Amino acid sequence: MRSLLFFFLALVFCTSVRAQNSGVQLDGVTGSISLCDTDDFAIGNGFTLEAWIFASEWKAEAWQGSIINKDQQGPDAGFAFRAGKNGILSMVMSVNETWFEVVTNPIMNANQWYHVAAVVNGAVLTLYINGEAQTSGTFTGTPTSNTKLVNIGASPSFPGRVWNGAIDEVRIWNVARTPAEIDANQMTSLTGSETGLVTYLPMNEGSGLVTTNLADAACEGTFNGLTESAWVDGYAVPPVDVGISAVSAPDVL
Repeated sequence: MRSLLFFFLALVFCTSVRAQNSGVQLDGVTGSISLCDTDDFAIGNGFTLEAWIFASEWKAEAWQGSIINKDQQGPDAGFAFRAGKNGILSMVMSVNETWFEVVTNPIMNANQWYHVAAVVNGAVLTLYINGEAQTSGTFTGTPTSNTKLVNIGASPSFPGRVWNGAIDEVRIWNVARTPAEIDANQMTSLTGSETGLVTYLPMNEGSGLVTTNLADAACEGTFNGLTESAWVDGYAVPPVDVGISAVSAPDVL
């Protein structure tokens, strides 16, 4: 009897957790989520972007698969965090109105969840996949900002650069997160009040056309070209390590 009761409680608990764990499916054509524009999104000496991504299909080029973008051209300004071309992760940022880019090797698979991060620490830009630093580059000059809205899953200035797949757990920081912090917290939920956290979208609503920003209620995420059917199951912690050494392990939709 005790075993039966334990099984029932475990089933109820697991079901409730699953119901609260959602993400957003982008269609690869026009859909996106837009945030506001604040000075917090201007890259300074410290800046970090994070998200869990799931590519239904890779775009032909990395610059076509927008994850978190605030880019414009003429003059070049802002940044674009994107992926494509058989699993390449890329980050481009404007430095003195000229694009500076860092890219990884094509090590991600389609139809599989990955945690991706880009960290600007002083004059160094580093890209991470599943908590492990993959590549970095050094730039000279001052990052150039703009007044475009931050877009999740699309570019605010370049039509057609849209993510084809799901995105979950978007985080933007105006500080440089350390390698240890990136690794330790990639699968940890936050409160929204962490130091330096300016955007936190857990995306756990599962319904509606708005997703709450726990770090800034005035800068919520608004659906564009998406319906409520865009809500899908989000990233779930797998039973095995998700390091790059076990790249086939992350949860699959």
